[in-house]
Amino acid sequence: MANLICRFGEKKVLLDMLNEIVLPAFLDSMLRRRYEDTSYLFYDVKLVLLDDNKTVLGVVVKSILSIL
Repeated sequence: MANLICRFGEKKVLLDMLNEIVLPAFLDSMLRRRYEDTSYLFYDVKLVLLDDNKTVLGVVVKSILSIL
């Protein structure tokens, strides 16, 4: 489990750009982050409300590129 709050100055947080940046980054299955021979992607991502807060839930998957 992880909690990340990314702030932009004193007035904005990353979820202020939910539709423009956050959801496309999590929901586009073609987007993967690669480090040499390892790839990271998000699986089964959902936007849910937890205690009246918008929360992005999902599983981070690490895979070796040589077997993909």
